[in-house]
Amino acid sequence: MNKKATESILVCVNHPDFSKGLIAYGKRLSLEMNLPLQVVNIQPSANGYCARGHEIELFYQQCKEAGAELTILFDNDFAGATAKFARKAGAKQVVIQLFSSESGGPDTFAEALHRLAPTLPISMVSVSGKIYHIYPNYRPRVFQKTSSVG
Repeated sequence: MNKKATESILVCVNHPDFSKGLIAYGKRLSLEMNLPLQVVNIQPSANGYCARGHEIELFYQQCKEAGAELTILFDNDFAGATAKFARKAGAKQVVIQLFSSESGGPDTFAEALHRLAPTLPISMVSVSGKIYHIYPNYRPRVFQKTSSVG
């Protein structure tokens, strides 16, 4: 399934209640693009493994079921750490949780990630399963809806 060892689909998970849908969409992309699936979870530097150990174990199980590799990083700059890891993982697309309201309000994590990795397509999955994309020619605060997570 690996097109190139240096390319992948990257899913950024932060909460177990939403991670299953993010990983499922990332898996769909990885199959469509014939690329391996990488999942990253960024923890605040002050947290130790035990601080959110139960959540990390749930992420691990979800990744195992999807055939994905899970990486846990400790960093207070979530967007910066994600952008850096995306480059290292050779991400061709990043899947993240959409934190803004369904009305299309700003998502500061998505905007910060886009500023740090402007050539990287970003797919944002809302709580309701709607998927929005930021493409390299993105204009701020213009979300493009394409589909929903099943």
